Amino acid sequence: MLLIYDGLSCIGEWGRNDLIRLRESFPRDRLEIIVYQHADDIASLCKIADVYNMPVVTVSDFLGDASPVRILYGAQVTPTCIFVHPEGYVLRRQEGIQLRFFFIVDGTLMFSVNL
Repeated sequence: MLLIYDGLSCIGEWGRNDLIRLRESFPRDRLEIIVYQHADDIASLCKIADVYNMPVVTVSDFLGDASPVRILYGAQVTPTCIFVHPEGYVLRRQEGIQLRFFFIVDGTLMFSVNL
């Protein structure tokens, strides 16, 4: 799973297009992309999801900077990317979306260790 802490507006259209290509490169049982968005309520979360219209799961707990998502994963900037293994442990945490460091080997998403 790729959990993205906010920042869809920060990455620009090119970054969102890269995410769409990444999403389309894998079936959902191999890679799910979840975007945590700062939102005040369900209506504003739906509006954000509609604006970007991306093939990702968009979520919020409506707690802003007090969100356990931000605190547990140490998200200081947006976006912050957290790669989570299917068994639940964090494989990698990085600030920003740097998809140029990701690559696919035999249908598996990999990332460079030389970041």
